[in-house]
Amino acid sequence: MSGSLERRYRRVVRLLPGWYRVRWEEDMVAAFLDSWLTGDPQTDAWVLEIGKPDRAEIASVVGLAVRLYLGGASAPRRYFAWGQAVRNAVLAVMLLHAVGPSRYSCGQPGAAACSDYPRHPRV
Repeated sequence: MSGSLERRYRRVVRLLPGWYRVRWEEDMVAAFLDSWLTGDPQTDAWVLEIGKPDRAEIASVVGLAVRLYLGGASAPRRYFAWGQAVRNAVLAVMLLHAVGPSRYSCGQPGAAACSDYPRHPRV
């Protein structure tokens, strides 16, 4: 059942980390191909030569690859370390934005003039 469609799916699956690909590549390619095949030999032969992966399938594999490369507790050490580094960097940036001065407060350089906003009388 080898064809252009299978080669294209294998190319998409190559985005995944090697340790994951060794374990799941055959099952993933078989599942992708089964979703295309109809049971009619003539149609199946045409699909295997002409078909190509959908954008949604490619996006799904890309999303899985990102999650695996920024692995969790069960990932190999290297991927876990990269994931922790990215998560810590994102946390640091979010904390800086939360704690740092606001650009939109009155009197700050680059802020809109306070007179641009309607004043509400104090009650």
